[in-house]
Amino acid sequence: MKYLSGQSNYDKFPNVEVKGFDHAAVRGWDSIVETIEQRIQNQDKHILVIDTYHGVNHNELLDQLVAPLSPSLVVSMDDAKYSEEHIFAMLERNITDDRVFGVIAPHKLDEFFDREKLQSLKQTVSDASSGLIVVIGHGARLVADGDTFVYADLARWEIQQRFRRGELGNWGAENYNEDVLRKYKRSFFIEWRVFDRYKTKLLSEVDFLLDTNTAFDPKMVSGAAFNAGLQQATTQPFRLVPSLTLASGAVNG
Repeated sequence: MKYLSGQSNYDKFPNVEVKGFDHAAVRGWDSIVETIEQRIQNQDKHILVIDTYHGVNHNELLDQLVAPLSPSLVVSMDDAKYSEEHIFAMLERNITDDRVFGVIAPHKLDEFFDREKLQSLKQTVSDASSGLIVVIGHGARLVADGDTFVYADLARWEIQQRFRRGELGNWGAENYNEDVLRKYKRSFFIEWRVFDRYKTKLLSEVDFLLDTNTAFDPKMVSGAAFNAGLQQATTQPFRLVPSLTLASGAVNG
């Protein structure tokens, strides 16, 4: 039975056109590197902070963004993060043994880092006398405010796709091949809550927001344009891009 007499006008890819920022977005690593270079040139010392959401590909960032900038020092947040065993001990009560249900965690991002090691990273950045210093990784803003602050983001939907492809584990866990539903559960009840609490407070302060949802096809927008877009979207009708996924019962048949 055919319900529509003509072609559907349903918009599968709705968007909000932000006025006044026609040249505030760039696409591709070459253009992004060029944009960052314009901010750091002719400075004796410049601190570039690249904070990231869970699931962002750090290797791609290091190869395509950081390396072309030729920094004099790169500080990785992984050097201060607690071990997988320590993190699991923190979260075990919230993870539970159930395959789907857990308990929403109240943790803050800084609780996942060794305080002494975090202080050591701060001192390393402070002691650097010249050149481009890059602080990169989850929670990078805990180490330095930076002269330029980039937040590299990733949508939950893309995180789930990377879970399914075995490309990604939970934060602080090398569980790439674990049951997808268990990885999703841990993200839903723990890390997405932790990262969202942290990210929400920072978005009004970013110099640039970096969209990393498509591998090797990044898009970057200025913080001013991004926040203007949020302001505009929240004062007019809008809707999200539709998405469908199988429920846990359907996955199990």
